[in-house]
Amino acid sequence: ALLYSLPFYFLMGLDPQPERIAVWFAVLSLFSATSGALSMMGSMGCPTAGVANLVMTLVLLVSLVFGGFLANLEAMPDWISWISWFSIFRYAFEALVVNEVTGSSFNLDVSG
Repeated sequence: ALLYSLPFYFLMGLDPQPERIAVWFAVLSLFSATSGALSMMGSMGCPTAGVANLVMTLVLLVSLVFGGFLANLEAMPDWISWISWFSIFRYAFEALVVNEVTGSSFNLDVSG
């Protein structure tokens, strides 16, 4: 996984500090392990591999939609926004964003 993901870190132009690279890799590794464990747990209750594939595809798709990357969590109605707390994508995305922008300062000059 390191050989696959490490080049993308630099290709995306992220902060090249070793601590941030280590956190980035740790978050991706934990996300991968969590999604694998979630898939195994979900497939244990299914009678066939086809049903397990369908169920886990739907579970991960809902998790992706409510992860905060594809849909704005603040714009969601209250009656459905609680699903985002169960999204593994939300926590991984938030950890990666916090890792990248912590300690950074942004100067915006809006003229007009």
